Amino acid sequence: MVLTAGLAVPVLAQTVPVLPTTWEGRMTGTQTGPGTTVVSRHSPAHPDHVGADAAKGWKSFNNPYTLRIVRQDGRHIEANLVSDRHTSVWVATLSADGKTMQATGPTAKYLLQIDGNRMSGCGSAHYTDGTYSALCLELTAK
Repeated sequence: MVLTAGLAVPVLAQTVPVLPTTWEGRMTGTQTGPGTTVVSRHSPAHPDHVGADAAKGWKSFNNPYTLRIVRQDGRHIEANLVSDRHTSVWVATLSADGKTMQATGPTAKYLLQIDGNRMSGCGSAHYTDGTYSALCLELTAK
C-alpha cells in the first residue's frame, strides 16, 4: 500500500493586463465569392469582380483599421473594429496570461497575439451571400 501525502500548492493569482483602449494598424485580406456592399466597405479600392479581379477570381486589400476597447472586465472584452467605411462590434476573451485574445463579430473571427504594445493575428469571415475572406491584423497601442 502506498501512502500519499497531500501537499498544499499555493495558487498564484495571475493578473490579466488591462488593454489600452485604442489600437491602430492595418488589416490585410484576401476575398473570394460574389461580393456584396459589405465586402465593398472592406475593400473600396477594388471593384466587385470586374476586370482583372474577375480574372483572378479573388480580391485583396490592405487598409487602415482601429480597434477600440469599449469595456474590459478582467478577461472579457467588448470592442469595435473600425475603418473609414465600416464598424464591426466584437466580443473577445483573453487567455489567462493576457497574451492571446480570441475575438468574434457578426461575420469574422480572429485569434490575436498580444506582445506589449503590439497585437497581431489572423482570422476569417463568411458572408451570407457566399463570399468569404482570410484576414490578418497588425495593430499597435496608442
